[in-house]
Amino acid sequence: MKFDKIKSLFHKLQQKPVIACAVLAILLTFILEILGRRSLLEAIQYFVGSPMMFFYNALIIMLTLSLALLFKRRYFILSLISIIWLGFGIANFVLLGFRTTPFSAIDLTLVPYALSIIDVYLSKAEIITLTVILVLVLIGIIIIAIRAPKHKEKIHYLRSIIVVATLSALVVLFSVIGSQTQILESRFGNLAAAYENYGFAYCLSNSFIDTGIKKPQTYSEETMNGIINDLNQDDGAEDAATPNIIFIQLESFFDINYLKNVQFSENPLPNFTKLKEEYPSGFLNVPSVGAGTANTEFEVITGMSLDYFGAGEYPYKTILLEETCESLPYNLKERGYNAFAIHNNRASFYGRNEVFCSLGFDTFISKEYMQDLEYTGASWAKDECLIDEILKSLNSTENQDFVYTITVEGHGKYSSKVLDGTETLEFTMPDNYDQEAYAAFFKLQQDVDQFIGDLIDALEQVDEETVLVMYGDHLPSLEIQASDLENGNVYQTEYVIWNNMDLKAE
Repeated sequence: MKFDKIKSLFHKLQQKPVIACAVLAILLTFILEILGRRSLLEAIQYFVGSPMMFFYNALIIMLTLSLALLFKRRYFILSLISIIWLGFGIANFVLLGFRTTPFSAIDLTLVPYALSIIDVYLSKAEIITLTVILVLVLIGIIIIAIRAPKHKEKIHYLRSIIVVATLSALVVLFSVIGSQTQILESRFGNLAAAYENYGFAYCLSNSFIDTGIKKPQTYSEETMNGIINDLNQDDGAEDAATPNIIFIQLESFFDINYLKNVQFSENPLPNFTKLKEEYPSGFLNVPSVGAGTANTEFEVITGMSLDYFGAGEYPYKTILLEETCESLPYNLKERGYNAFAIHNNRASFYGRNEVFCSLGFDTFISKEYMQDLEYTGASWAKDECLIDEILKSLNSTENQDFVYTITVEGHGKYSSKVLDGTETLEFTMPDNYDQEAYAAFFKLQQDVDQFIGDLIDALEQVDEETVLVMYGDHLPSLEIQASDLENGNVYQTEYVIWNNMDLKAE
């Protein structure tokens, strides 16, 4: 009896395809919010607390589903579009288990890099299971394509086009009104907060459309000439010292003494602590947590904020593939510097081998050109090898050098494999913390701190004026909250500036 009622309901929906699209869109929206919030309760709270935004997201999904009305194979098209939305939602769910930044359009370009390190984060059994699931989904799509019935009645193209056009107009109208009334934001300062406030479908759709930097309203030839005149004024830079300049971007590094709920038996980072006490240091605002190394890198090298780019955008995968960009290397090369980039990971990761030339680097030394590397239990190269590479770069030229170095030793996954039976730091923390993951992370931080000390020792032997800038690229993917930190901000790491020129902080 119940089966007959369900069958009758489906038959009625077949007769009213627009209503069927609306019902399916609402259902998909709710599922996507459950996946994105990783909570059924929070999805319900979002529906109750922000019904307008919920139905706006449903309207966006309904627009994509309505395209099926233009085809005889509409049931297959509906299924395919639904599977794509669900696939995006599941990808978002999985990614949020490793980082705080939700899934966005740019992540589709990062799939090759994700596949290259998948064995670091997933076991062989998990990889096999994932592969089987993907194969089953593909088989399911093929079966649906073969078995799904065709629409028997004549397609009313004009009516269908009107439906699609009307839905498109409603989406655009709501977007414009929402933007003007500030109900909606199209530029996201905090991507995670945007997904939480505005919904998965809207934010993901926006990430496909919103890329690059929009032309400022005040941009004009007169404005640019004024800026050039200001820059050309003599500021005494010609008489400034020209020491070697070394930047070290430390993977997932921050002062773990700031963790309020963790007590250590001894200072885990003695070298970094001493440097902060004796040399200029401070906090650095970074664009992401748990991932996004290349974006911190981009901001530091260019001085440009990611806030001006599209939602979740990686300039390394967009504009820098087409254009060069003003940067530290270009500016320093005008003063006679040579520009080196060094990274103890694959050159192709984040496409650095393609974009570093656009940023002005003369030489890029990656893992492929390094020998006798040692690896962590998580299969990342240890950082000690970078000391020799930095010294070789400094010694390879007669002029002063800019050496930008990207470390990788502190990279996750943080597991018992990292500990590998070695002596670990004693610490206490609440039981609800992942003790094993934190122990592994702390061990890596200690090793990086030792690398910092060894690097300073090596540079003290160099008979050239040198400035060394070190900073963390982002916090690790350990679900650290702002309330867990003394500084109260998960989007902050620290920098310290060592030098052998007796430079003081101003």
